[in-house]
Amino acid sequence: MPESLRSDAVQLATGATSEKGVSFGDLEARLGRDVPSVRGRARGERVVRAVRLITHAAPVLAALAPLGTPGPLGIARPGLVPWMVYGESLEWLALVCFVLALSGQTWTLLTWWHLGRHRDLAGFTSSVVALLVGVLWLVWLAPSPSIGGVLPDVVKAPVLATVVLAAVSVGAQLFASRPGTLQEARAQARGGLMRVLPPEEQQSLLAERHEVLEVLLTRQLLDRATADQAASLPLGDWWVLDVDEPRRPAHGDTPGGTARRCPASSLANSNMALRCLKAVALVAPFGMMLLPIGNPGISGTGGGMRSVMESDGFSGDTLVTMALLCAMAGVIGQVWTLFDWWRLGRRRDGLWLAWSWTALGSAVVTLVIFPFFITGSWGMQVLTGPILAVATSAAVSLVLLYAASVPGTVQELRKAGQAEDLANGFSAPSPS
Repeated sequence: MPESLRSDAVQLATGATSEKGVSFGDLEARLGRDVPSVRGRARGERVVRAVRLITHAAPVLAALAPLGTPGPLGIARPGLVPWMVYGESLEWLALVCFVLALSGQTWTLLTWWHLGRHRDLAGFTSSVVALLVGVLWLVWLAPSPSIGGVLPDVVKAPVLATVVLAAVSVGAQLFASRPGTLQEARAQARGGLMRVLPPEEQQSLLAERHEVLEVLLTRQLLDRATADQAASLPLGDWWVLDVDEPRRPAHGDTPGGTARRCPASSLANSNMALRCLKAVALVAPFGMMLLPIGNPGISGTGGGMRSVMESDGFSGDTLVTMALLCAMAGVIGQVWTLFDWWRLGRRRDGLWLAWSWTALGSAVVTLVIFPFFITGSWGMQVLTGPILAVATSAAVSLVLLYAASVPGTVQELRKAGQAEDLANGFSAPSPS
């Protein structure tokens, strides 16, 4: 067969050397690059890595941006760096950086949880950096006037949210992590997604896997016993051959019955507490829009609707503070939706679409109606950035849900994860 027509996995097996050995996990990860859904997943992984790199770098940019602007603490001064960012430009740059950092910390925490609570050096480092930069910005914003002419209240909400989430991430990874590597967890998650592909695509991958084994046998890079063991494993479980202490793969036992269990599946390891937190984050933008209900408004005609509790609605600083909390929770909710969409094989879910449309609509309505309830321009100046962050994150979610989803349902993925956990001896949660 010409080299150009060979699959990526076969080419990798052909080029493997006896000195480096064979990584079965790497070989299986290269399977099926000519299968559309698998090829799309591989491209998506590159995009996800690039986006995560941007979110990890955002706090560093936020720390460097004000260094050319004189500040009350004497840390920054003209000439220290070849740029000078101040005033509204610095405010918007800080807003963007910390919203990106908040998104990155949300993704890091969810990855840590759903991939078996294994500590990841890159994720842990990003959390430490985000925490330190966030604390530094809070120190910069404390004096009056603050650094670079920035209005503290304009950027304080995303900074505080990033500090809180980064602190939770650092604490969780330090004190609640489990033994094991993230590579194994990712390999297991990839195997779970392989086993829910359409039957014809699974047969294509199994045939390609057989071709890989034949190449390795021909080149004498593995013996017949190892090849037979690899051929007997379910699709997606070759990674268990790479670990020092063999583990029992899904849907079967290794010979001798002495292997350790695989970790719980990443497709079904959500719990009620996480679901409640996600529900709060998804509902937050709608709640933000409803905050001023019952408030008569600036002119006395801006409201008039009475809430069920006969309240006069939120107003003044309380309204601004509550709206900021809802906005930050709304951003987290949309990032969470994107994470679940990616984790569950890019399947579209009607509930995710509904909540993303709700978040986008609520953000737009909030931008329109809130000026009628807030005196002066200060309140809207503080709220505009966070509300736009909600609208932007919701719009990104909708674009990806509509344009980049693959056929299939979320329910079948969760049921597959539950079945895998039951086969491995875990008490799997409900897939609903």
